[in-house]
Amino acid sequence: MSYENNERKMDSIYSKRIRAGKRRTYFFDVRSTKGNDYYLTITE
Repeated sequence: MSYENNERKMDSIYSKRIRAGKRRTYFFDVRSTKGNDYYLTITE
C-alpha cells in the first residue's frame, strides 16, 4: 500500500500553499490521472 501512496505523490503537476490568517493553510494541488486527465485537490 505505501508504494501506491508514494506513486500518487509523484503525479502532482503543480502544488501551492496559501496561508489564510494565522491558523489556516490551504493546499491546492493539480494532479494527473493515468489517462492524462487533470484534477484539482483542495486540502485544509
